Amino acid sequence: MAFYSLLSYPKTENYNITVELENYNDSIIYLCNYYGNNIYIIDSATIYKSSFVFSGDSLLPSGVYLIVNKQKSMICDFMIDVNSQNFKLSTNYNNVINKMEVKNSDINKDFFSYMKFLNFKRAEILPYNNKISELNCDSLQKIELKSEIDKIDKDVNDFTTNIINKNANNILGLFLKSNLPVLPPILPDSVNTPKNRYNAYIRNFWDNFTIEDERMLRTPNYDKKLTNFFDKIIIQQNDSICITIDRLMKRVENTDAVKKYLLWYFTNKYEHAGIMGQDAVFVYIIDKYYAGGYDNWSNRTMVQALIDRANEIRPTLIGSKAANLRLVDTAMKPNNLYDINSKYLIIYFWDDDCSHCKAETPKLVKLYNERHELYNFDVYGVYTGASVENMKQYIIDNNIKWTNAIGNISPTGDNYEKLYDVSSTPGIFLLDKDRLIIAKKILIDELGKYLEWIVSKDSNE
Repeated sequence: MAFYSLLSYPKTENYNITVELENYNDSIIYLCNYYGNNIYIIDSATIYKSSFVFSGDSLLPSGVYLIVNKQKSMICDFMIDVNSQNFKLSTNYNNVINKMEVKNSDINKDFFSYMKFLNFKRAEILPYNNKISELNCDSLQKIELKSEIDKIDKDVNDFTTNIINKNANNILGLFLKSNLPVLPPILPDSVNTPKNRYNAYIRNFWDNFTIEDERMLRTPNYDKKLTNFFDKIIIQQNDSICITIDRLMKRVENTDAVKKYLLWYFTNKYEHAGIMGQDAVFVYIIDKYYAGGYDNWSNRTMVQALIDRANEIRPTLIGSKAANLRLVDTAMKPNNLYDINSKYLIIYFWDDDCSHCKAETPKLVKLYNERHELYNFDVYGVYTGASVENMKQYIIDNNIKWTNAIGNISPTGDNYEKLYDVSSTPGIFLLDKDRLIIAKKILIDELGKYLEWIVSKDSNE
């Protein structure tokens, strides 16, 4: 997480938090809050008569807050709730949790009681785990030790449940409940299939996590839960992702802060998606939530920039018909992409002055020489540099045998940068027999494996 400073933090009423730190040698500490995936510095305090005091003429929004030292390392977390804004924390810097004393804040008394209990139970369980690691897998003693660990785990679960129930309506209860695991669904034998178990798990995933509650944004759990859900739980297919986004946006539509945050989260995540083809999710988000007028709060210039970006990406989405490129070769003769007759076609955007191209081009040459007849593919190279002489020499030096065209010379005015969203090199697109885009912006090693897979798949159909 990164630290950010909020110099214009809103102030409306009053908070006053005193912190005593025995054995702390610096003269300053910072009050911070979580927000999504970031930590924001919202106040600072210098020592006065052995105490640090944070104060302001506004109530702080509820959430999990933290105190950090001068080096921005965390000293401790604590809770801020609507009824807990004026209190005192006293502890020893060398043993923060176990030495913590709280005055005038029931929610933080419960929180640190819980943390102390966890520390005690971790120390209690450690010898059992150490002993188990020394024993054979099937030993009777190991079974007995695991039974003792189960008892300790039950103590922790019971204690946690009591704290959650006591604080059911405040941020502590919400936060601790959000840490609880999602239990596997119990289904009747008649419908207990992997698909049904998965669907039930998806339905239950948010049971312990109140995603629509604005207070949860100010905890370290919000982004972790979202990222885990969308990266590891949801099937990585665009339709599934888009449907899930819509469901969550519908769920939070009555909470402005959460609605705005979630839309930003999804927009940012899928604009920079790390999985090929998921840029289609970004285009879907822009079309539905920005071009469609759902986002009526953002700067219009920013919204238009997002719409423009989606329109730049749109022609190169997986499954789209690849645009023809009508360029010329080094002899200034017409050299059209659609004139190449092969089952598969690789478009390779390259530059003689590109260090990554210098690494990837020999790999593509090797793949072409060894596999282009076997896999029935060809390559259409598009030179994006400025020197035709350098282009010619590069082709000779790399013993390139495939078709190459000059990117910035087109008798018909074709702009490869706009047609293929080329902002850097190398750029690689794989087209099928109908010249639909089936893979893009991957490296040659990945391209070779993908070609092998797609050829094998086609031959078996």
